Amino acid sequence: MSNQIYEMSRDIAGLLAAQKFPFEVRYVPERTAIEQTAPTQIHFSRCRLAPDLIGTPRGQQRNPRKVYTRQLCVDVVVYASSTLAGAMIQEHEDLCDQLVDALVCRIDEWCTATKALDPDYVEMRYLTVEELQGLEGWPGVAYLLRFRVGRGVTLRTFVGEGKPTGTPANVKNTSNVLLANGPDDAPPENACGREE
Repeated sequence: MSNQIYEMSRDIAGLLAAQKFPFEVRYVPERTAIEQTAPTQIHFSRCRLAPDLIGTPRGQQRNPRKVYTRQLCVDVVVYASSTLAGAMIQEHEDLCDQLVDALVCRIDEWCTATKALDPDYVEMRYLTVEELQGLEGWPGVAYLLRFRVGRGVTLRTFVGEGKPTGTPANVKNTSNVLLANGPDDAPPENACGREE
């Protein structure tokens, strides 16, 4: 199974581009600071500050393989900086609000298309200066959308990386060691400290 939030960020980037939004959409490991001169951009990440939720399957007909639903908590941070000459706070907020509105619509569209549960918005607000992680002088605003998106939990066989397999070639199972300052007639020891 692929990373659902990563896939969401890629799909929504495409949906926004189709609507002529020229802004970068990135999947980041957690809230990531941006450069002081960075242009407007959107960061998706798994939320580390709010829990995921687990529940029973939803829908008219229960899939016997679907055991639970799991609602993953997602953070989307919109860093909006208007390119208007001498832009004031209201221009940054206008740009940000336009992006947030588009994101809310596209997140809902994505959840419908992928048959995920409807997004459950936990928190939507502008970030404070203290939360901007060293961007106090950055010309723009940042807005947090925190929501949960559901997926079915099913019983399945593990797919992915496993334990390493194979045997190294041309390697002895024991290593004989002689003590440098030991008696001349001392028998060699193997790496485990036992006599041969």
